[in-house]
Amino acid sequence: MTPREQWTDERLDDLNKKVDDGFARVAGDIKDFRGEMNDRLGTLEGRLGGDIREVRSELKNINRILFMGVVGIVVALIGCLSALAGIALF
Repeated sequence: MTPREQWTDERLDDLNKKVDDGFARVAGDIKDFRGEMNDRLGTLEGRLGGDIREVRSELKNINRILFMGVVGIVVALIGCLSALAGIALF
């Protein structure tokens, strides 16, 4: 099979149309894909937003508990030191 040596204007126009149609189809596919990905990301972002708020709330609770523990330890140490100082004075 030998390739054609002549490209007529009509054949070039047909090739140009095929290429344009192919690019239009690919552009449409990409647009559809982007829309689908945006929808999925929006759904995921909504679910993660709730989870992130929950994690932040838990971290605040943990920080509060740790702070209360440190305050308790400091108060206990001050009490022990004052008791020891009271024993040493008598």
